[in-house]
Amino acid sequence: MLREDVRDEEDVMLPRLQERLSAEELRSLGRRWALMARISPTRPHPTVSRRPPGNVLSGLPLSLIDRTRDVVDAGVRRAPDRFVPAGRAVSTGLAAVGGVVERVPLARRGDRPPTSR
Repeated sequence: MLREDVRDEEDVMLPRLQERLSAEELRSLGRRWALMARISPTRPHPTVSRRPPGNVLSGLPLSLIDRTRDVVDAGVRRAPDRFVPAGRAVSTGLAAVGGVVERVPLARRGDRPPTSR
């Protein structure tokens, strides 16, 4: 499924963008895409709204939590065995904090009833 999705983007969506946008517009779009990738959460958060204002309000705290967890988890993989339980506990704690952020009512605003959870 993922390969099919990537193929669709490469074979259909990107050529259509190239037909409709100038080179400068494509570069600008690429810069904005790269910026969003750098500041977006790195883990799934299924209970957060997929639309504003919920996704915007929850994006920054979830991104900080996710990226901190990413660093902790990478450290756990390289750490001596005696530090692994503490690192896992920190990661689990951060996941719990992320869960709280996901469930804040403002994080859920913006979805229409048929798509909200």
